[in-house]
Amino acid sequence: MLAEDITTDGQPVEKTFDRFYRLTQQEVNKKLEEAKVHENEDAVTNRIFQLEEEIIRLQRVINQDKTSDNLLLKNLGNLQAAINKRDVNQAEELLAELKSKIIN
Repeated sequence: MLAEDITTDGQPVEKTFDRFYRLTQQEVNKKLEEAKVHENEDAVTNRIFQLEEEIIRLQRVINQDKTSDNLLLKNLGNLQAAINKRDVNQAEELLAELKSKIIN
């Protein structure tokens, strides 16, 4: 493997690695903890993306219905604000509320 080293004025230096290196149990545990954190972040990000798609669909419905009042648009704005804060629980509640108002 080649790497740049500042002690050689940026000239490539060959570095060797022991290919039989094994992680310690502590290192394995640390990597697993990091993976769990990222898994949760990924789940939130995926749900945020789905909620943003819902907003686009609801916006189209509201815009097509010329009788829609400003309250629906305000609720849609609150939903977007919750998504921007990455508050999935609040966004879920606002989405359900908004859908029930549109249906009824």
